[in-house]
Amino acid sequence: MIKVFHTPHPIGFGWAYALIPASVVFFILVFLAPYGFDELNLVDRIVLACPFTLITAFAAPLNLFLAKLILPKYINEEKWTLGREFIYDIYDFALIGLWNAIFLKFTFRSEEPFLPLLLRLEWHTFLVGLIPLIALIAYKHQRAMHRQLVLSKKITEELQSKLVNEQKENDVVLYSESGSFEIKLDPKNIIVLGSDGNYAELYYTADDGTKKHLIRNRLKILLERFPSQYFVQCHKSFIVNLQHVTRAEGNARDLKLILTNGMAIPVSRSKSKELLQQLNS
Repeated sequence: MIKVFHTPHPIGFGWAYALIPASVVFFILVFLAPYGFDELNLVDRIVLACPFTLITAFAAPLNLFLAKLILPKYINEEKWTLGREFIYDIYDFALIGLWNAIFLKFTFRSEEPFLPLLLRLEWHTFLVGLIPLIALIAYKHQRAMHRQLVLSKKITEELQSKLVNEQKENDVVLYSESGSFEIKLDPKNIIVLGSDGNYAELYYTADDGTKKHLIRNRLKILLERFPSQYFVQCHKSFIVNLQHVTRAEGNARDLKLILTNGMAIPVSRSKSKELLQQLNS
């Protein structure tokens, strides 16, 4: 169960996040008619179900705004998991129940004390919302998996096409931040550079395997030394040599490039389009 809760999951607060739960709530109230709705005719059911449907739909962006305002570090796309999604949905349902209780109290002038009314609405919200929750999580997960699969295939295909036309490049000479000479390499031997505090970790191939060299310099400065057709910054902390990328892999949240030395390098969402443009150029 703990492993499932740590499964990567897309954060994806889009239109579906509001539309799917609202549609399911409308269907349940009108056609399944729980909580006394069965005592109403169809027209009255629809009329009474509409405000609850609208509350569910508009609560999604409002609740997200409040969550980002109160706990901005929690809404983190790179760390989002099924566990975080579940916890967020409990918070979301709790606020939807609150909005529904406020609506009933001040619109229908209910004589029931607010706290019992709130607790009853919270319970009903969780019962009605269970099916939309499962449907929404499944929709988001499958949609993200499909999107990442398509992107992974496209990147892999472009990589294979690009490497067919590989050309000989001049050696790359790298310097430290102070201007001191660090290393001179054939660009085809450079695998990846990763940021490590004030240093860049350079991985390259040698006769006796993969080597690592530390350079005190920023990735942005070092990137200027490399031939642009093969080297790309796929993440704020990594520059990869496309000649050493064997394939792209992705799950519901993350996209990674698998290198010839076995390293898996993350691709940030903002860099994925740039990577494709680089491969297409």
